[in-house]
Amino acid sequence: YTTFDGVSYYEYQSRYYDFLAPNLKKSLFQDLTLRQALSYAIDRSSLISTVYLNHGIIAELPFTPDSFLNNTSIVRYDYNLSQATALLEQSGWMLQEDGIRYKNGKKLSFTITCLSNDADPVRKETAQTIRKQLALAGVEVTVRALPGDELAQAIADGDYEMLLTGYYLCDVPSAAFALSAGGEGNLSFYRDAEMDRLIKECAQMTDKEAFSECYAQLQAYAAQQIPHIGLLFHRQTLLHRVELVPMNIVRDTSVYENIDKWYFTSGH
Repeated sequence: YTTFDGVSYYEYQSRYYDFLAPNLKKSLFQDLTLRQALSYAIDRSSLISTVYLNHGIIAELPFTPDSFLNNTSIVRYDYNLSQATALLEQSGWMLQEDGIRYKNGKKLSFTITCLSNDADPVRKETAQTIRKQLALAGVEVTVRALPGDELAQAIADGDYEMLLTGYYLCDVPSAAFALSAGGEGNLSFYRDAEMDRLIKECAQMTDKEAFSECYAQLQAYAAQQIPHIGLLFHRQTLLHRVELVPMNIVRDTSVYENIDKWYFTSGH
């Protein structure tokens, strides 16, 4: 943006969170070791720089990175192709001459379903980039890009192997939406009694410190379980005249909340 004369920019974090939802009703994705391997094989930093033009923040769970609830000590799946291949072999998926892994004669292959939108090709480009990254680990991926109405029907029917999608999260933290059994946003069909117990326990907390500690435990457990494969939170941008100084923009919902505190530099 700085290439435009007289224009500057202010970046801020949004509540848009992108992730991959493996359909856990499919036997392939019920293998936790496989899900861990796939998460390690995705280079989120490269994805953000090439597809999102650096307008993103790596995130593996639907908890905003700058929240006081964010647990920074949990297991991370930073890009590590060696670790990914080791886990795939541990799970019995062995690389063959065609560059693809097989287990008991079955090819490691699945389809990523995503939105096809000519006006906003990011979803499809993200899926294609992930396809190429997973190929380096010996995983064969096909991209199935659908127009909005067909995608909505596929989601309603659970007609996908892995879904590339996203949430627009609310300010009030609630893991139940995404991670509880039967949660409206639980697009992986993930079900786990311990996760449901932690979610219920956190929801009953009234003390801020106890609530934070409970959510730290919940995030640590979710990181181990990988109910879905998180990718990133979007960063958004406000373009403004160079002499204008915007302030205190925290989220996309509060861009103009403190506009009365913005000011022009001296002489304007």
